Parts: sequence; structure tokens; C-alpha cells
Amino acid sequence: MYLFSNLGTIALSNQMTTQAEAFLKAAVSLIPKLPTTFTAASVQYNNAIQSTSMLLREYVEHMCSVLLLLPGHPEHGPFYVLLEMLDALNNYPPWTNANPEKIRAWLSIFKILCTQSQAQFPYKIVGVTSNDQLFGQNPKYIKTVRRQLNKLAKDISSGLETLAKSEKKL
Repeated sequence: MYLFSNLGTIALSNQMTTQAEAFLKAAVSLIPKLPTTFTAASVQYNNAIQSTSMLLREYVEHMCSVLLLLPGHPEHGPFYVLLEMLDALNNYPPWTNANPEKIRAWLSIFKILCTQSQAQFPYKIVGVTSNDQLFGQNPKYIKTVRRQLNKLAKDISSGLETLAKSEKKL
């Protein structure tokens, strides 16, 4: 998955938006197919079986920083790849119930959606027109961002309540 997201970043840095989008969508499509565990084949981990949940959450943080750079699609909307990633996370079998790593991943997506609502993004790629330039403070765009933020905030709150009831720690 990192390979696809890194290729997407390279494509963006070369102003190849369509190719970047394809690589990033390919990375997102792999999320539901991730195994639940893997064997860490190294002396440090003593060939122990590790969960992929923490690694996936770290990947989501990375992917969010890349998706901020991706311009919106004229037909599918300003952050449809981000929303596809959210759907893929919801379809990741170990995360169908409340899971601390799932909540952390949602918080990363929440942060990037907050950044999407800013008039100017904190970073960009020269030659690539990001959503802050494409949509700026367009009322329809801001309304869409707020709707997604509200939905995600409710999901995060619900997930935290479920974790509290199950006494799992975030």
C-alpha cells in the first residue's frame, strides 16, 4: 500500500494528477483485503505474530497527508478518494466493531477534513492545483466538508462510547 501511495505522491510531484489518483485509489482498494495478522520475521520480534491494526492506522495517517494534496475530481467531488478510504476502513473485517486503532484512524481523517476547510492548505506541491485553490471558500464545498465532519464526529463519539462500555483503552 505504501508503494501505491508513494507512487501517487511521485505522480503528483510531476503534475500527473490522473495517474496519482489511480495509484491512491489502488492503495485504498487494498485496505479491506489486508490480513488480520502477519508474522514479523526478524530477531527483534522473534518471529511473533503481529496485528495489522496499528500498522493500518499508521498508514491512514500517512495516506491522509497525501490525499490533502490530491485535487478533487470534477464529477466525483473534492475528496472522494478520502471518502472511499473511509468506506474501505469500515469494511476492514477486524474493524467492524469498535476498535481503538479504528478510532485513531478516524481522528486522522477528521483532522484532514478540518484542514480541507481551511482557506489555504499548510503545504502543497508546486504546479498542482489543490482543493484550497479549486474550491476555496465556496459555500457548497464548505457545507460538504462540514457535513462529513459532523458524520465522522458522530461515528467517533459512538465508537468511543462503545470502547468505554467494553473498557478498552484508546
